[in-house]
Amino acid sequence: MQRNEELRLASTGEGAWQWRAGLFYLNAEHDQVTDILIPTGPGMFNPLRVADALKTSRQWAVFGEAHYSFNERVRATVGVRYFEDEREQDTRLPSAISALEAFGVSPSRAITFDDVSPRFNLSYQPSDAGMLYLNVAKGFRSGFHQFDTA
Repeated sequence: MQRNEELRLASTGEGAWQWRAGLFYLNAEHDQVTDILIPTGPGMFNPLRVADALKTSRQWAVFGEAHYSFNERVRATVGVRYFEDEREQDTRLPSAISALEAFGVSPSRAITFDDVSPRFNLSYQPSDAGMLYLNVAKGFRSGFHQFDTA
């Protein structure tokens, strides 16, 4: 199951200043599936698919940027994005739960990621066929399978 929404607002004027702002939301569930090989004869196995964990992710972000056109060929952009992601993993397979607990790891784990990512861009378009630009940005995305094991 997954629900993903994004709302963007943008200026529509024709002046030197332009802007864009928005909100992002994601709520996702994912069954982690493991194949267990069941012997069916000498050297023969059939896979048994087992949903051994449920992983969830709830993300949201707010972002905005402003653009200033010095003239028709030179433009500067400054922006920022705040991102937060709450992840949970619940192990379901009894043997996996026992193994995790034997090593002192909870079968239900959670971690939260958050980050502020700024951006700056300066572009110069010497002709209609080409553009030169400088882009400085910090990027961050959380990985789906990373969880705190402490």
